[in-house]
Parts: sequence; structure tokens; C-alpha cells
Amino acid sequence: MSGFTNADGSTLVGAQKSGTSQGQALLVDSSGNLLVNVAVGSGGGGGSVVNIADPTTSANRLAVDAAGKIGVNNFPTTQAINLSQVNGAAHSLNNPLITEDQIRAWIANGQGFTATTGKLTAGSAITGGLSVFNPNASGKTLIIISLSYIIGNNSFNQLNLTTSDPALGTAVAATNNKAGSGTASVVTCSSANTNVTAAGTLNMSIGSASNVFTQAFANGNLLYIPPNNGVAFYSNLSGTNSWAVTFTWVEI
Repeated sequence: MSGFTNADGSTLVGAQKSGTSQGQALLVDSSGNLLVNVAVGSGGGGGSVVNIADPTTSANRLAVDAAGKIGVNNFPTTQAINLSQVNGAAHSLNNPLITEDQIRAWIANGQGFTATTGKLTAGSAITGGLSVFNPNASGKTLIIISLSYIIGNNSFNQLNLTTSDPALGTAVAATNNKAGSGTASVVTCSSANTNVTAAGTLNMSIGSASNVFTQAFANGNLLYIPPNNGVAFYSNLSGTNSWAVTFTWVEI
């Protein structure tokens, strides 16, 4: 068919070079292997550009180097792509790998913490508690990612948001979830195994069967706790028995 074959009668690959009757064929070496990094001149090789989106705007073109290669750092700024995530050159906490779970990245960086009452035994029916409070000058925001508890004779419990430290009486250590990390938590944690009055604003009412380990956050729920705010779990024991509660969070 006229216009679809080279002058020598061979099948045309691509299109003819501008102003000539020569076909713009792919280049191969002496063994017939395709050359992918060879400059092929102004028809699309070294020193030219390849249109990405808008063929009429030079800012939307991608540079090709003298060897005919498209460099990953040559994308024009008008293209909506984060190259540091593509080429792996600049991953950070603020620019994570796009396939990476951000919560786990923070924990791996030593920013994840846990506070737990451990097993406590109450001598009577009480409202006990565990508080995690973010001080005003911490410079951090807490993301509470987990609340779990077990109560021997469970009644209705509650999760409150606090704007002052309830200081429940017994200091609780916040442990780093990255083993061996020297990063300490900014929060203050405390617990009570005696009857206390719930402080703060009710955020969640929680009930479950007795002696059942319970994860309180459903459907990926999280709590964001800025400085000078906190969260407290108040356990409602209906009689003498054992109980335990654990918070897990990250600090950003």
C-alpha cells in the first residue's frame, strides 16, 4: 500500500522521517537485538523532547538525554507525579513510599507507644481508669490507634476526651513500640484501681461480655489528640474482679 512501505520495498515501522523517503525504523545491533539507548537524532532521540500531555506546550514535554534515555528526574513540574516516590531517592516520614503503611512507618521510626495498666484486681465494684494526656508544650500530636481491654465482670465503660490531666494517682510508663529505641514519649499516663469520677467529655460508650478481650475501635477509628488534650478510659467493674486496659498511639 502506497505510503506504508519504505523506498526499498520493506515494511515501514513507525513513520517516514520528515522531508525524506526513508523509514524511521527501530535500530538493531549486528545480532539483531533492539537498541533502546541509542540516540536517533531529531526524530525523537538525543536532545529532543517527548510530549507527555500537551503537544503544543513545551512545559509539558519530557526531556530525553543524548543517549536517548528518559531520565526519572527530567519530568516537567507540570506533570502530577512525585518522582521521589517513584525512584526511591527521597523517602521520608513526610514523603513515604506510596505502598507503605504510614502508621507502621512511624512505629518503625520509634514514634509508636503503648501504655497499659497490666492486670489489676479491684476489691469491690469500682470505676477505675487509664489516662493518656498530651502536655501543652509537647510539640506533638497523638494519634490513638488502639484501645483494648478485658474486665472480669464487665458493665458499661466509657472513653472520655480530656482537656486537663486527670492525674489518676498511679504513674504508668509509656513504652516505645520499636524495641531498643531511645525515644521517649511526650505524654503523661496514669491509672486508678480505686473508684474515681470520670473527667472530660464522653466520646464513646463501650460494653462487652465479661472476661472477653475487646478491641474498642471499630472500622479503623482513630483519635487525634493535640497538645493540652488527652484521652481516658474509665472501666466499670460490677464487683470484685480483675481487669486490664491498653492504649496504643503514635506521636507526630
